[in-house]
Formats: sequence, structure tokens, C-alpha cells
Amino acid sequence: MAKTAGSSFAQLLIDIVSHQFPVFFYYGTGHPLTGIWSAGTRLNVEGAASSERLTEIFIQQAERNGVGLVQAHWLVSEFLEIFGDPLDFITWLRAPVQRICSMYFFWKDSKFEPRRREVRELFWAVKSDRCSLLEFGTHPQIRDYYRAMLAPRDLEAIRFAGIFERQEVSLRCLSRLLGMTLPERLQLKNVTKRKQTPTYSLSKEVEEGILAHNASDAAIYAAALARLDQLDSET
Repeated sequence: MAKTAGSSFAQLLIDIVSHQFPVFFYYGTGHPLTGIWSAGTRLNVEGAASSERLTEIFIQQAERNGVGLVQAHWLVSEFLEIFGDPLDFITWLRAPVQRICSMYFFWKDSKFEPRRREVRELFWAVKSDRCSLLEFGTHPQIRDYYRAMLAPRDLEAIRFAGIFERQEVSLRCLSRLLGMTLPERLQLKNVTKRKQTPTYSLSKEVEEGILAHNASDAAIYAAALARLDQLDSET
């Protein structure tokens, strides 16, 4: 999920998880993280810049190890199309209004267009101050993002959903799932320069306006939070 500490989680996967089994990152051609990692090192795969070729090599690596993990800015439907089923999905969720704020200000500071072509016009509107935070958070291409990303699955079909605001509990539960010891917190990397406090502060009018157009994501987040608490209580 975009703007849910994905870069920080990626570093954790490299430093710890890749020593147990192969990890495949795909953020587009030329991205510094894109590639297949094993034992904390990127595999030297010359001439394998395309997602198709990298996927083929990763599947071979995963079959040899009996398991593998992929992190990419793909929809669940794209994962299913590329790898087939069955797949176990792990994701991170963030309070919807905070995630939207983070994405909005990240775009303002970003030098690179989004991978998704359909949102590039909106991206430039944000950068040129032609789109307010409220307009952004209620835009059809932004609102209810979690529901769109999880389709055709739903939260109940996701093996594990960590909560950005509950990192210690999330990582403790994920440690049990993966059978390895993970740190208690993520070391945040892509921190938005404009954010000086733990959460973004915005007016009641803007917050309520964004929430009104993201009711589905708010419900998914609340359900994931309750499920995480239940999972933690079972230990």
C-alpha cells in the first residue's frame, strides 16, 4: 500500500527476511530497490530489467527455496494475474486521512511522476497548487484506495494486515507468522519534509470532508485494527 512505510518495510525485508528466502522488489525499471534480494544482497541479473524477466527468475528462486516474498506497488488483482493462486497477502494499513495527507505532501516534494499513468494529471495539479488537500482526498482516483487495492479480495482474505500506528504489535504478530525475529519498530525513511509532528494536523472541516468520501477505507482500517488486537490477544 502506498504511503504506509513501504520503504522502511522493504529495508527490513532486505536486512532480515532475505537471509531466509528470496525477496523480489518491483517499483519500476531503474528504481534503486527493484531487483531480487538473497542473503541481504541483490542478485546480479544482467539484462533482466523487465518485470516479466525478473518475475521469471524470482519464481525459479522461490521454487528452489520453497517460498519467496514479493513487494511491489501492484494491485491484488495484478499479483493474482502475474503469479496465479494460491497466494498469501501481507499488507500495511494507515489511518485513511493520515495516509492521504502523507501521499499529498509526498507528491508535492517528489521529482518523479507516479507509475500509474492515470494519476499523473492529478500529480501535476498537486505540485502546481491547483489541487487542495480536500480536493485530493475526495478525488475519484484517490478515495477508498484500500478497497480498490484489495479487489477482488477483501480484508478477510488477506493473511496479515499490519497497522502503521500500531507498529510494535504488528511486528510482533508478523514475527510469529514468518517464524523470525523482527525489530519492534520500522526505521522510517521517506519522511515527508513538511511533517513536523507525529500526525498531520488539519482542520475539522477538511478531515470530515475527506472521511466522508473514504468511508469504505475507514471501515477496512477499523476492521484491520480489531483483527490485529484479536491476533495479539491470542498469544
